[in-house]
Amino acid sequence: MNWIVEKKRSKESVLSYIQACLPKVRELHLIETSSIFLESRRFAGKITLFLHSAFLHASDEVLQALSAYLKKKEQKTLSCLRLFMDHPFFRKPVVLQSSQIKGVCYDLASIYREIEQDHIGFSIGATISWRKFPVRKQIRSITYGRFFRRDQHIEINRLLDHPSVPKYFVSYITYHEALHALFPPQLSRDGRILVHTKDFKKKERLFPRYTEAKAFEKHFFSRRKSNVLEIYGRT
Repeated sequence: MNWIVEKKRSKESVLSYIQACLPKVRELHLIETSSIFLESRRFAGKITLFLHSAFLHASDEVLQALSAYLKKKEQKTLSCLRLFMDHPFFRKPVVLQSSQIKGVCYDLASIYREIEQDHIGFSIGATISWRKFPVRKQIRSITYGRFFRRDQHIEINRLLDHPSVPKYFVSYITYHEALHALFPPQLSRDGRILVHTKDFKKKERLFPRYTEAKAFEKHFFSRRKSNVLEIYGRT
């Protein structure tokens, strides 16, 4: 799917495109907020749209999805719009301090370079940092890392910056998150966003110590769940 047109559209052309599919739309206001990219308000049978300015770079296919969503509010079209908003075209520089990269036990910059050189073979161009994720009293799962597609930035849970966590596991989590830059999410037939595609999983299993890493993941979760704060509950 084509997502982006580099030449910015005018607000009027976007409005005209939407009106061709949905004549009830009368006004379009551009917004810059990071939390909301679309809002519609109805009054006297007419619709006023508040739309993120990123849609001035939307392809015809994205504008079609936008118009379809305004008509039927289907999950598939909403997923399409979310993927568009996460496109790296809208990337903003991530400014990091050295303390966010070099931990007490592990230097993420060094690990990330090893991943690119030894397992991927080229530079992805992403940034990486430690991040303290929220601790919940009832733990059903642990978020070990996150990849922000739009900003091409990786966050690794600071819980892993600990002597009891082997380096190969930190490397595996870094590798896993880096793969998200190589294998973008896809839309399933029922409109779900597939983050871990078949190609992603196939590449992930090529990690040299994949089996060990998955076994340690289970061990770490079991230990973390039984002693949530005493073992790893630090900044």
